[in-house]
Amino acid sequence: MTGSVSVVVPAYNAERTLERTLRSISEQTVEVSEIIVVDDGSSDATADTARRYAATDPRVRLVPQKNGGASAARNTGIATANGDFVAFLDADDVWLPHKLERQLEVFEQHPEVGAVQAGAVHVDGDLRPLFPLPCNPGPMHPMEVLRFRNLPAFPTTLVLRRDAIATIGVFDTSLAILEDWEFSLRASIRSVLWSVEEPLALYRVHPGNRSLDLDLHVGPGMLVLGRLFDDPDLPPDLHDRKDEAYARMYLMLAGGAFRIRRWGSLVRWATRAVASDWRTVGYMTALPLRRLRRRRSRSKAASDPSPAA
Repeated sequence: MTGSVSVVVPAYNAERTLERTLRSISEQTVEVSEIIVVDDGSSDATADTARRYAATDPRVRLVPQKNGGASAARNTGIATANGDFVAFLDADDVWLPHKLERQLEVFEQHPEVGAVQAGAVHVDGDLRPLFPLPCNPGPMHPMEVLRFRNLPAFPTTLVLRRDAIATIGVFDTSLAILEDWEFSLRASIRSVLWSVEEPLALYRVHPGNRSLDLDLHVGPGMLVLGRLFDDPDLPPDLHDRKDEAYARMYLMLAGGAFRIRRWGSLVRWATRAVASDWRTVGYMTALPLRRLRRRRSRSKAASDPSPAA
């Protein structure tokens, strides 16, 4: 596959993990043209780590900015990237060596594709495997995104064609959370978002991840859905599934409440889900059993002694 690749690494207080992240880019089976580390106002030695690595790899370029969040850092990287493709890797995650090679093959085989993501292995802070999350392969329908499915490590596995950015847009810095989900939704509607089944990255799961903050999701989630269904250019087949989309948002919140044992919130969001789409009754009824099966499956995967990296 011909075409240069720019890699954008948003980094905030990442001195402990950044070097391993950068090394995983250097170990790719295809050459990248530049590695842009956007230091998002770190207060630790993140910038020094990037400079030290750049001393041995001239492709690394440090771009400092005031703290604006990961989305702002990604947008800064996009604005300064020169490659035909732009890839993203969070500063605490790791790519497997053939990650870019597999994704560039998709672009070569499917010229209509504007963005490619992939499966991942969720790991702990020391990169010990917790469980693999492969993707359903092929193009993603927007309803798959609206159901919060098939995005195991977005955007740390994301690669974009540069010419698709004008169509898709950049990351929405106004959202406190779910900005990655909102971007993937636009990518699936305005372009072709393709999923590679194979886990191609190690995605660190932290106890303090923002995804565990249930209340933080409500405002941004409602805002994204409101914008989406107020768009006069939204395809009619998608607009007709508005109730289902809102029901899936409520189900996501109900599932989060179940996970953290907030029973009042569980009842509230489950009730709203069923009121929006009666078909969610089955989903809610099976929730405890599904959680148990998922826990058992992940425990079995975590007991595999094979290393993740």
